[in-house]
Amino acid sequence: MVNLILDNVADGVFTVDPHFKITFFNAAAEQITGFSHDEAVGRPCFEVFRTPLCGQDCPLRHTLHTGEKVKSFEVDILTSTRKRQSVSVSTAPLLDGEGNFVGGVETFRDLSPIEDLRRAMRHQFTFDDIVAKSATMRQIVASLPNVARSNATVLVEGSAGTGKELIANAIHGASRRRDGPFVKVSCGVLPSAILESELFGSDDAQSGRLRAATHGTLFLDDVADIPLPLQAKLFGALEPADDEGVRVIAATKHDLSQRVQAGSFREDLYYRLNVVVLHLPNLAERREDMPLLVDFFIDRLNLRMGRNLQGLTHGAMSMLLQHPFPGNVRELENALEHAYIVAAGSRIGPDDLPAHVRDGAPPSPGTPPRSERQLIQSALERHMWSVPRAAAALGMHRTTLWRKMKRLGLERPA
Repeated sequence: MVNLILDNVADGVFTVDPHFKITFFNAAAEQITGFSHDEAVGRPCFEVFRTPLCGQDCPLRHTLHTGEKVKSFEVDILTSTRKRQSVSVSTAPLLDGEGNFVGGVETFRDLSPIEDLRRAMRHQFTFDDIVAKSATMRQIVASLPNVARSNATVLVEGSAGTGKELIANAIHGASRRRDGPFVKVSCGVLPSAILESELFGSDDAQSGRLRAATHGTLFLDDVADIPLPLQAKLFGALEPADDEGVRVIAATKHDLSQRVQAGSFREDLYYRLNVVVLHLPNLAERREDMPLLVDFFIDRLNLRMGRNLQGLTHGAMSMLLQHPFPGNVRELENALEHAYIVAAGSRIGPDDLPAHVRDGAPPSPGTPPRSERQLIQSALERHMWSVPRAAAALGMHRTTLWRKMKRLGLERPA
């Protein structure tokens, strides 16, 4: 009966004898570690529950030697597939019915949802956040650890919405510069004078982004859109990176070599940036990744919005797989967020998807007011017309939501 109960709790539980041999391994422990009950039972715990603390600093060893409990100790384990997993560990002595010491019990909670939320709040991502089943994406992901270990300048090419910033952020997060700043400059949206000030600071205050990225990474998004006069100044400021300087990762949705031939991009700057080149495919070229991407985004939305949506119906998934997605992964993410907010059932159905996906047409440049109204009203109703909670669910500031409500004529029902 006790084993049946423990197999239905969410936390991993295993017990060991006085010699650290596993005697029980519940279902949650199987799910978190990747080891089955039969694989775990009878083996030393350090062969299954693998942490950097195995040995002298092991919480379970401390409990077995002293009889003292350990509570909520955070540590990383290696799963059966050698994936790093963050868990919170608690240990206690295991006593028989007469109070005699017979071993120890360890419970552990999967902290990966909390870690995902922490990273999202800090805008920090790892290679685990890059969904890759297609051969092209697997090849790119396989190269990233070596790219991260170097100081080389990286040029990330790809259409809008393919995930260039995610790749840049993951490279930074896996590099020796991970504790330094990740500084983004959106080169395509700023006028030349403002962009120059952003990069280099004003004449009397060296407060530019280039200096702010010292010991870290400078991410130049839409680098092809930097005006020619400013390209010369940037070339002069960019030195080959070392551990003390600034590493540059640039991103572009244009072919820079064609821009060079057309005379709109400096050749010397092109070769300064063109050291390691990563070309990200369009979503239409990696459709086998789409079910994994759907699961990834639904899990993230469940975590953010406090729901437990089970995914998509077969009809909705078929509709997504047939859509061309000219906006790539970003369009897919936006379509899923729309569907997530309006879905009333436990799964997203075809009718929950945006109209342009249902109709097989590309999205219009501006969101139709009626669609925006539907999204906002649905979020407000789901959160009992609490503006702070609805704003958090929609991913916008509460004042932005107030303005949109006023513009759309949305008022709390009397």
